[in-house]
Amino acid sequence: LNLVGIITPGGRITAHTLNRVLYRNGEPVAVLESGETRFLVELSRPMEWKAKSALLRKATPPQLRTYLRRPA
Repeated sequence: LNLVGIITPGGRITAHTLNRVLYRNGEPVAVLESGETRFLVELSRPMEWKAKSALLRKATPPQLRTYLRRPA
């Protein structure tokens, strides 16, 4: 649910299927908007890398998930 900028301080994130919001403990920490990663809070370098990876991760097709025995 994209409520960044509506109930939280800062700019809004446009509702587009390619945009992503990353939450940690219910707080938005990073966004991927128009292919650019923007951090909303201060993170360490390793945490920034993990956040970027999580935002860029593509969905695994159902057939491959079954093969890899990964949950959805």
